[in-house]
Amino acid sequence: MTLGLDDTRSQLSAVLRNRGLRRVLAAFAVFRPAESAQWIAILVYAYGEGGTRQMGIAAVVMLVPSALLAPFVSQLGDRMPRERALAIGYLIQGVTLGVTALVLAASLPGALVYATAALVNISITMTRPTHLSILPELAETPGQLTAANALSSTVEGLAIFVGPLLAGLLLAIDGPALVFGVASVGLLVVGVFVWAVHARTRLVERDHDPVGGALAGFHELRKRPGARLLLGFVAGQTVVIGALDVLTVVLAFGVLAMGPSGPGVLSAAVGVGGLLGAAATVTLIGRERLSSAFFLGVLGIGVPIALVAFANGPAAAVVLLGVAGVGKSFFDVTSRTLLQRSVDDDVLARVFGVQEGLAMAALALGSILAPILVGSIGSDAAFLLAG
Repeated sequence: MTLGLDDTRSQLSAVLRNRGLRRVLAAFAVFRPAESAQWIAILVYAYGEGGTRQMGIAAVVMLVPSALLAPFVSQLGDRMPRERALAIGYLIQGVTLGVTALVLAASLPGALVYATAALVNISITMTRPTHLSILPELAETPGQLTAANALSSTVEGLAIFVGPLLAGLLLAIDGPALVFGVASVGLLVVGVFVWAVHARTRLVERDHDPVGGALAGFHELRKRPGARLLLGFVAGQTVVIGALDVLTVVLAFGVLAMGPSGPGVLSAAVGVGGLLGAAATVTLIGRERLSSAFFLGVLGIGVPIALVAFANGPAAAVVLLGVAGVGKSFFDVTSRTLLQRSVDDDVLARVFGVQEGLAMAALALGSILAPILVGSIGSDAAFLLAG
């Protein structure tokens, strides 16, 4: 069953009238650009310290601890009221971002900069699982839940532009320290803002075993083959996205000779497609079955990326990557909604924590595999394999 245009608008309006959903989505709209901006800032700092090799080291330091700890950190969203867990996560991010800003401003050793920035990224792993698990508690209907997921996807697409733009502006003014400082203030304000949210009362787990509690997400997935399959697709798609960050640079410079702005143009194409796709995902509101839309999202990512291997100019590459961005939006909304529907609410944050850890590891894997593939089989074959 699919809702008409008026009903779709009604669901979107209902989301925006829902005080809890409105606050949570507004907070997410601050968090995502800040997440992107701090990532760019630390990579710029690393490049200034030691070039591309140092950037690789920084990426490993940021991603590996986050990937390992995400299932443990995310259980906070199941151990206490999720609105409190979300607010605490934002406040912790604000504090760790502020500490990193101070370390950078004081020109302390790089090891200390990376250590504090790693704490930022570990605390970031608290947000997405808790955000996605609180939406079903705040939504009053299944249609509102799909609409909230669609709006979250729109925020993700906007962050591709706003985050780098914010980072570039602040880096030009006063370097990485200012990026972390501004992000710190934003997340502290957001934490206070979300503290006023009140979700539906649910039974909170009282088991205080952090190891066993974290493994509950894995135990739930073991019982849910459909959820395991979803996470497998998500991890695979994230490997491709991690590889695409590298492959677009190779494509822009080594194949299409686009000049210094080439990688940014190609990345922006994915972002534009993501925004268009996020707007189009409102057509999913009211659908009881999302498997066909999920499958089309998978094809929408893979086929265009594979066809980039045959692109005969920048325009073709931009169009194809834009289509891949549309597919990614449909993939993100449907995979999140299906996962929210398919696992027990008591462990939902921990299941999303497993997904967050897999995503971090998958990004690192994609970033590592891409240059190896380009060096061994060439860029065209690498795009085909990624697709």
